[in-house]
Amino acid sequence: MKSRPESPASVKIIGWFYVAGYVMIDNININMRRLMMYSLRLKEYFLFIPLILLFGAIGGCSLSDNKPKLLWEKTYTDKIRGIYISNDAGNVIVHTSKKILYLSPSGERLWEKGEGKNWGWIGGVGISDDGEYIVLQAALATEEAEQIKDFYTYYLDKTGKVIWSSKTLKGITSFSPDGKYIITGSALDEEMEVYNNRGILLWKTKTAGIWSIKFDPTGKFFFANEAGIGVLYSTAGDKIATFNAGMNPQICDNAQYILVQSIELDKRSSIYLYQRNGKLLKTLNGKGGCISQDGSLYIIVDKNRLRLIQREKDSVLWEIGVPDINTCSISRNNRFIFAVSRKGADEYSVIYIFDIKDKKKIKPLKINGLEKVRVTSDGKYFIVLQKGNKVRMFKNY
Repeated sequence: MKSRPESPASVKIIGWFYVAGYVMIDNININMRRLMMYSLRLKEYFLFIPLILLFGAIGGCSLSDNKPKLLWEKTYTDKIRGIYISNDAGNVIVHTSKKILYLSPSGERLWEKGEGKNWGWIGGVGISDDGEYIVLQAALATEEAEQIKDFYTYYLDKTGKVIWSSKTLKGITSFSPDGKYIITGSALDEEMEVYNNRGILLWKTKTAGIWSIKFDPTGKFFFANEAGIGVLYSTAGDKIATFNAGMNPQICDNAQYILVQSIELDKRSSIYLYQRNGKLLKTLNGKGGCISQDGSLYIIVDKNRLRLIQREKDSVLWEIGVPDINTCSISRNNRFIFAVSRKGADEYSVIYIFDIKDKKKIKPLKINGLEKVRVTSDGKYFIVLQKGNKVRMFKNY
């Protein structure tokens, strides 16, 4: 994570990223010494890739009396750069550019890192499903705005104790759900590296540049978006299959089935359902989708409707009109679907939750200035970031 170009040449990057129906336009002027830092932040801009869930019923669905319960909310002085939540424990990470906080599901601050360290950038953050392990990367601030040096990787336990640190890792792209593997690489690198939870390099391989990494829920496989082409690897280093699309991968247990899409800006995206061995099962049109953890269900988002499909029978189980959905995912027990209709910074976004078992829609949440959402895989908790500095934690059931 250490080598950085020293060229003072200035370059203007106009980032146009389209993921699951969400278009982000970002004009950024950077010099080459800041280019690595920008690439490490890419995954934060793809902020809704594995995050939330959506749904509806043919013929409509009734409105539930239940609604998500607000557990706590906090407003911070500094701009919040990232929020994360552990899938099983519901513990929360909130970080700025200078410090990182670890919170309980009730909002209690368990520990904080960064005070007095003169950090100027924090990224590469990950938390294991059980909340036991946290990884992060931090760099010291310099007098020259947004330039970084002395980049360190830290691996911590849930008490905040640093188990190990390193100055040699490149930019972290992904952290496995079980906390056992760390993957580094970026769109600017030609090499991807896989480390264990002791910071030891296990294997590496040449790539065309890593745009994103998505682990399967078991942590045994991961899908790499290599410059728009999908490649499935095992954590042991085996290259399983290559796919003709790499955007917004949705992966079930053991990567038995993978839903992935290509982006065609002049028309709807093509969405592909694959088996783990790379065999194409189905091609669909839509702007996004998701697949259940057991692979039995998947959702296609198309225009202003959602379709829940039973994979084995290839039959539509439910369909409902929901406007402007950006992202979706299904809870691991196939009980809930969450969906987000994300608007501009000064508009209200809507979070929809559907109860599949009871065929009911839980009262939608309207949130002004929504920037990020994180949902636990069981659909029990979700956390939102609003207007750069307000964090709110909800309980669904």
